[in-house]
Amino acid sequence: GEYLRLQAGGEGGALTLRRIGRDKPIDSRPPGPYRWTMQRIDPELGDRARANRQLMNEAEALMWWHLRRKGLGVKFRRQHIALGKLLDFACLSLKLNVELDGSQHRDSEADMIRDAQLRAAGWTILRFWSWDVLAETEAVIRTISRTIDELERKKETKTS
Repeated sequence: GEYLRLQAGGEGGALTLRRIGRDKPIDSRPPGPYRWTMQRIDPELGDRARANRQLMNEAEALMWWHLRRKGLGVKFRRQHIALGKLLDFACLSLKLNVELDGSQHRDSEADMIRDAQLRAAGWTILRFWSWDVLAETEAVIRTISRTIDELERKKETKTS
């Protein structure tokens, strides 16, 4: 895989992405207050994420509309890659992952293993059935909002 480095500088302090070579890890952080981590992304997973961002089912489109416009106070990303996993809706600042599941996910052992790996890395996972998002949208958004409030309180107590 190729590694890229995010650098501060350029015109007007703009951030630029610079190719630094193949299979060459980065030893130092770029100058400035930027926090980042390097992760190698499987090209097939990146392609799948891009395709999923362009094609949403009805429940995903509704959830995305609410997460972007409901004033929850945090930013979500759609089809974000973390730890080599594709997350439906990720809030990076709180390490919150919101997953929408169809019937193919019922009692999925792969989902249980994936969730355990994400939890071990500090992520909070909320799973909702797609039909619940369509039928009980406000209840789902309230649950997400309460979880955001709890995670922000925990974050504040850790920093104080």
